[in-house]
Amino acid sequence: MERLPRAERHRRLTETLKENPLQTDEELARRLGVSVPTIRLDRMRLGIPELRQRTQGLALRAVRPGRTEGMGLEIADHEAGRWVAAVWRVEDVFGVGWGEAIPNAEVFRQADALVRVVTRGQGDAALAHAQFRRPVRTGERLALHAEVIRRQPGRLVVLVVFRAEAGIAFRAKFVVGSKARTYR
Repeated sequence: MERLPRAERHRRLTETLKENPLQTDEELARRLGVSVPTIRLDRMRLGIPELRQRTQGLALRAVRPGRTEGMGLEIADHEAGRWVAAVWRVEDVFGVGWGEAIPNAEVFRQADALVRVVTRGQGDAALAHAQFRRPVRTGERLALHAEVIRRQPGRLVVLVVFRAEAGIAFRAKFVVGSKARTYR
């Protein structure tokens, strides 16, 4: 692969990340035919955040617009296309008093955001099975984990688990893909 002029490399880097913002520096380096340090310098010059910050931004945008402030979702770690771990500080943004249970729809919204991050938005997500083991309350800090547990042609199965100090609060499986449908 021939070396691209810097301006062209910057243009391609920007376009590539617009198409898929969850690419690692290593993937970008291979795609553009340069070293990982060159990609890091280019990102710095262009003001493009590192993968972890891009992932967190996607997760927050996946949540309903206007509801991201105070939601407290923070991506802790991930492996693109395989799993994501996050922390959710449940704050009083839902019109629910401190220590009271939040609506189940808000829990689903967070789960959906994680599914979109782990699958890189590869298709529609349909809920296959969900268990609310106990209410999620404002003031809690939950560890969230989403993982692709099965890959089938045209679809993925993602397991989402929300844990608090008192144990598992929520567990669900989602089917993601072009042929996803709700299972009962």
